[in-house]
Amino acid sequence: MTDVSDTSSDEIRSAAHQWRARLSDPSVTAGERQAFEDWIASDPRHRAAFEKAEQFWAALGNVGYDSVNDQPLLAERFHPTMRSVSAALSWMKAHPSFVPSSLAASAALILVFGWLVTNGPWLQPPSTEHRVFATGTSEIKDFDLADGSKVTLGASSQIRVQMDDNLRRIDLRFGDAFFDVAKAPDRPFVVMADRTEVRAIGTAFDVQTDPGGVRVAVLEGRVGVSKDLSLNSAVPPDANLANANGPSVERILLRPGQKVHVSKGDGFGDVKTIDTNTIGAWRRGQLVYVRAPLSVVIDDVNRYSETLYIVGGEAQNLKLSGTFDSSDIDGMITTIAEALPIEIVDQRPVGVYLERTR
Repeated sequence: MTDVSDTSSDEIRSAAHQWRARLSDPSVTAGERQAFEDWIASDPRHRAAFEKAEQFWAALGNVGYDSVNDQPLLAERFHPTMRSVSAALSWMKAHPSFVPSSLAASAALILVFGWLVTNGPWLQPPSTEHRVFATGTSEIKDFDLADGSKVTLGASSQIRVQMDDNLRRIDLRFGDAFFDVAKAPDRPFVVMADRTEVRAIGTAFDVQTDPGGVRVAVLEGRVGVSKDLSLNSAVPPDANLANANGPSVERILLRPGQKVHVSKGDGFGDVKTIDTNTIGAWRRGQLVYVRAPLSVVIDDVNRYSETLYIVGGEAQNLKLSGTFDSSDIDGMITTIAEALPIEIVDQRPVGVYLERTR
């Protein structure tokens, strides 16, 4: 990964922080995601600056972006793992009548300095790792993790890695990720995606996000999958579900050759047995579907295409089966239009619409 400490201007770092805030908002649009990808691709320094911004805000936990919005760059220049700052900032945000915004920003910087004195990087255990990995449009890339595990990211995908002596945790923000996990029985390997937890010790499995939820498939070993079904759950979205109890948390166990779709609202679908050759086939440039909703297929397409494809409401649930070449998106769209009752409406530069015809 590139070190941006000497190559990025304050303007680039500021833009990186603003992009991070926008992409964290649930209302972010596909067009904005594409604009972000264009910004990343326009200068090699942009990706490195964005990764550094991700590391900084990940360390602050779930504190709102505007809590320290006045001084993100000054704070970033210090160490990115300032977790002890989070509680104080959260209290300030929850009690705005007691803490003026300008004072909150100043207090944040004071807390940063205080944290550096007592919890600086020189006191962190050498086994910890906090990093962000991401890919651009149509890019598939392998990454080596500190514990010896390997991860392959599909196009337009992003993960945040946090590891220590007790736990190896990966947050899949969006996209596809295939994990080949190094065996370490005393350090569980946990992948979180949209209130879904996938837990393993030493195994190989695939996790993919889509508009409706999360897809999990196991190539080797066994993984436990947990889902928090409550929209108003007391369990935080990024919580460890292994120890969570209550009617809102469901669990299943997947074995080699099994896959499941975990929907946002309904939880676990049927566990299906599949050809293991299709698991993570996207790593070889193959997009494989068996009666997949068109909305899921086009979500994948948009991560491999510079053109934005938009599925009309009536066409979203049309089912598609087949194997497609991710390097030939135009050919894929042509085949889809021939196989399904849809019409292609080209409205570029806005996008290309897929509308149901009957």
